[in-house]
Amino acid sequence: PVELISAFIFAMVNRALITYCPGAISLIAIVLFIAIPFSNASFSSVVQPGEEHCFSVRTLEETRSRISGNFDILDDELLPDPVTVSLYDDKFATVWKSTPKTTEGTFSIFGLGRYTLCLENGIHKVGEEEVDAEERDTEGWDGMERNIGFAIRISPLQRGLEPEKEGPDEKRTEEIMSASEQLLEGFYTLMDHQGYLKDREALHRNLMEATFQSIVRWTFIEAFILLLVAACQVAYLKKFFEQRTYL
Repeated sequence: PVELISAFIFAMVNRALITYCPGAISLIAIVLFIAIPFSNASFSSVVQPGEEHCFSVRTLEETRSRISGNFDILDDELLPDPVTVSLYDDKFATVWKSTPKTTEGTFSIFGLGRYTLCLENGIHKVGEEEVDAEERDTEGWDGMERNIGFAIRISPLQRGLEPEKEGPDEKRTEEIMSASEQLLEGFYTLMDHQGYLKDREALHRNLMEATFQSIVRWTFIEAFILLLVAACQVAYLKKFFEQRTYL
C-alpha cells in the first residue's frame, strides 16, 4: 500500500509540475524522495495500571525532519480518563501532550535529534516530576490495563530550493510539495486507523473465544453435576424401595 500511495502522489505532483511549472521537472525526484518516510512504525502496547511505556526515535544528524504520529485507545468499553500520551524531546521537555479524556489524537512537529513517545496509564505528573504514589489523585482510576495503538514516523525535510533562487514557480512548487506531504500524512493516518480496527477485531475475537470456552467448560461441569445428582437419586430410590420390600 505504501508503494501505491507513493506512486499516486508522484503522478499527481508530476502532472501539477508539468502544468504549472514546466521548468521544475527535475524536482520530481525530490518529491518522490520526501514521499517515502525515513521511519514508519505502527504498534500496539498493553499498559498496566500505574505504568508508563516509552519509545524513542532519532532523526538523521543535522537533518531537520517532521516527527508525526497518532494514538488510539483500543478498549472501547473503558474510559480514557487515566491515559495520557506525551512526546518529549532529547532534553525530556514536553513538546506535545494528548488532550485529557480523549480516546485518540494526532501530532506533527518539526525538529531534529531524539524524541520519546510515552504512553501513561494512571501516571500523574506535576510539571516534569512524577507525583509520589501516596500523593496521587486516584479519582477516575479503575485499575484496568489499557490496549493503546500508536504510530510514530520520521520524514526528513528535503526541499531542494535555494533561498536566493526563489521565485513564483519555486514557491508554487513548494506549495505543491507541502500539500503532497500533508496528503501522504493523511494516508498514513488512515492506514494506522485501519490497523487499529484490526487490533480491535483481534481483541473482540479473543474475548468471544474466551467466553465460548467458559460456556463449554461450565456446560460440561453442569452436565457432570446433573449426572451425579441423577445417580445419587437413583441410588437413594433403589435403597428406599429395597427397604420397603424387606419390610
